Amino acid sequence: MLMDYEEKRYPQGFEDTKEIHKIQGFQDLTNRLQASLNAKYEASLASLNQQIHALQIKDEARAKQLAEQQKQIDFLLSRVGETNKEVLVTLEQRIDVTDSMLAHLKAHEAEQDRRLDGLEATTGHVRRKMGEVESEHAAIKVRNLF
Repeated sequence: MLMDYEEKRYPQGFEDTKEIHKIQGFQDLTNRLQASLNAKYEASLASLNQQIHALQIKDEARAKQLAEQQKQIDFLLSRVGETNKEVLVTLEQRIDVTDSMLAHLKAHEAEQDRRLDGLEATTGHVRRKMGEVESEHAAIKVRNLF
């Protein structure tokens, strides 16, 4: 009834009042929509922050793991370097021993060759002497037969 009275008495004011109620309704709707969107954004941001935090923790763990693996690699590389040096020294020593033995064997071979030459010369001399002895023996036999 009051609304009818207002409408008849102040038609322009009534229209303005109706418009204000519509605007306030739209404003309330807009405010609720904005609040709902803000809550969703806050939930999304909180979820993203949790995911970022989890990724940071994983990243830190991986960084520590990589640092530890790098330390192990560096240690193993130094051990390989030391082992290579030791092997090189051992090989050089063995080469020296082998060279020494080779020189000794060559000297022994030269001595054996010299002795062999001496034996061959002696064998030739003995064969000549045997030939002479056999010839003399045969000549003695022939003389004894006559």
